[in-house]
Amino acid sequence: MSDVKNDQNVQPEMLPKPTLGFAILPIAITVILMIVQLIVFDDFTPHIPLAFGIAFTGILAWSWGYTWKQMEAGLFHVIHIGLPAIAILMVVGMIVGTWMLSGTVPIMIFYGLKLISPELFLLTAMVICSASLS
Repeated sequence: MSDVKNDQNVQPEMLPKPTLGFAILPIAITVILMIVQLIVFDDFTPHIPLAFGIAFTGILAWSWGYTWKQMEAGLFHVIHIGLPAIAILMVVGMIVGTWMLSGTVPIMIFYGLKLISPELFLLTAMVICSASLS
C-alpha cells in the first residue's frame, strides 16, 4: 500500500476499496460530534461538526491511499450532482418569499378557506392532485 500512496498518477480503480465499517466511520464520527454539540453546548448549528467530519473523511481517505486531486475531484463531483436541486430550492424560496410579501399567499389562503371548509381540505387536496395527474 505504501507504493500506491507515493504514486501521484494512481487511478481510482487501482486503489483498494474501503470496507463497510471504514466507510461508515466518518458518518458515525460526524453524527457523534453533532450529538455532543447539541447535548454539551446546547447549540445545534451543524457547521463545525460537518467541517470536522469532512476533515476526518479526508484524513481517512489519505491514509487509504487517495491523493488530494482524487479527493478534490470526488468532492466537486458530489457538488456538481447536488447543485441543480439546490438551485431549484433557492428559486422556489425566492418565489414563495415574493408571493408572501406581495400578499398572494395570504389572499389564496383567505379565499381558499372561503371556498373549501377546513374539514374537507385534505379530501379536496387529494382529489385536485389526483385529477392533475391524469
